[in-house]
Amino acid sequence: MLKSLHDSTKLGNALVALFGSQRRMIEDDGIEASKLAVALGAHPSKICRLIVASDESRPGFQEIREPDFQEFTIADGVVLREAGQASAGQVSDCPMIVLRDPRTEAYVFYHGGRPALTPFCKEHSPTCDFTVVENALSALCGNQSKEPVEALIVGNICGSCFKHDHASAQEKATRFFPLGDKVFADLETLSLDLEAVIRHRLVHAGVREKNIRHMGPCTFETPSLASHRRGDSGDVRNTVVIVLQ
Repeated sequence: MLKSLHDSTKLGNALVALFGSQRRMIEDDGIEASKLAVALGAHPSKICRLIVASDESRPGFQEIREPDFQEFTIADGVVLREAGQASAGQVSDCPMIVLRDPRTEAYVFYHGGRPALTPFCKEHSPTCDFTVVENALSALCGNQSKEPVEALIVGNICGSCFKHDHASAQEKATRFFPLGDKVFADLETLSLDLEAVIRHRLVHAGVREKNIRHMGPCTFETPSLASHRRGDSGDVRNTVVIVLQ
């Protein structure tokens, strides 16, 4: 059952695991993802099958919701609070992010693709708060200090491999210029570093840099992980599972 396990780690009371090249949950009603969650300690009736949005044209884009343990939850993230609760989300090159508030042991599990991380305010200001990162922090701890929050960024394409050197892609990358050069692995090819973008947004919102970790190798460079950029079939995804223990 766990032969496709690629990496796992603990964040507080949560176990987070990355599985490579699984069938899309929408095709098997999330049965395989649910089995993985149960194998990691989830209660069978408390597993949220999260269907994330790829861009603003999809329902649930940048939204963080309460989990639905009966039907698919269509959103970019969910809040988990109780032992036995779990969620599974699938990605191909995009990261999943876990936030933990140690004051309450609440967690937010969410998708952080390029569109969801793009500043959408008209002035393209680096202080723009309309991204999934700020929405997730607000859902986790409201107006309380974000300083104690811990974050884990899970399995994504590295900055060097995420190039935007074609005309059709350049505008998508230049939207990140206000965040500074450090969010690009290479400016000539506009190689966008999603991990650096997430770190920047978290730190700007008040999370301490030392509280942010990353897990998993570059999806593009790792054959056992699904990669959209590498041209893998759209029928497979990497599955990230979080289980509260």
